[in-house]
Amino acid sequence: MLNVIRMEISRMFKTRSFYITIAVCAVLVAGLLYILTPVINEAFEIQTESAMVSQQSGDGWTVSMRLENTSVACPSSVCSSFISFCVVFVVIFIACFVGEFYKNGFCKNVIGRVRHRYYFQAAKAACVIVYTAILVAVTVAVTLIAANTWVNNFEFVYIKEFVLYLLGEYCLLTVIGLAAAFITELSGSKIPAIVYIVLCSTNIMSSLIAATDSKLSEWLSAEVAIEDYIPSLYQLNFQTDVPGNSIMQNEPVIRALVISLVAFVVYNIVGSVVISKRDIK
Repeated sequence: MLNVIRMEISRMFKTRSFYITIAVCAVLVAGLLYILTPVINEAFEIQTESAMVSQQSGDGWTVSMRLENTSVACPSSVCSSFISFCVVFVVIFIACFVGEFYKNGFCKNVIGRVRHRYYFQAAKAACVIVYTAILVAVTVAVTLIAANTWVNNFEFVYIKEFVLYLLGEYCLLTVIGLAAAFITELSGSKIPAIVYIVLCSTNIMSSLIAATDSKLSEWLSAEVAIEDYIPSLYQLNFQTDVPGNSIMQNEPVIRALVISLVAFVVYNIVGSVVISKRDIK
């Protein structure tokens, strides 16, 4: 199994799209942050002014005091606006990477020599984990460096909350990438996985699920929230559950970890069955 995993990861690093998708994501994030910097600075200047009060001293001087430190742009408040781009690049790359594997002669020559074909499912999962980690790390690094350079009131505060936020985002992105691999393998095409993430990103899927939730809740006389258990849909809600400058609650992160773990196990088990029964011609 280790040899198969090593082989797939090595193949991934030799794929041109690996570097292209990471570079495009980094440039996109830096470009958008540069364009939005004036808006971000203006927003925090307004917060700063609203946090200042004036007092008249006894000798006629006017003294301004800041009531609370609400005018700080922290890593969570900046990165949460841009890390959502990662999900699109994870799905596109994994769908193309897995789809190409089943189309070229490499798959036909190699998969027949491996005794247990589910090794390839483990190898795909490893590729998703590695690629997502690198993409998230590059995106966060570019965002923080750019914010530290361009945003006036940027400070490295609330680091613990920021790390928890990244952990939840990373776990959800990893499972979404594995789902893209599974959809690509099941359909034999890259298009369904890409269409799936487009539907989720444009809230079309969320609207359909919300309508389904409403009907089920009415029928069962109990509240039903299917989207809270689908990684790609919960990832959108997870971003809004993490306020920029406040202490993050543990519940969103714990839910993200549980959803990711369960989905990861399910996708790997089902994916292994699909690989074992696939007829490679």
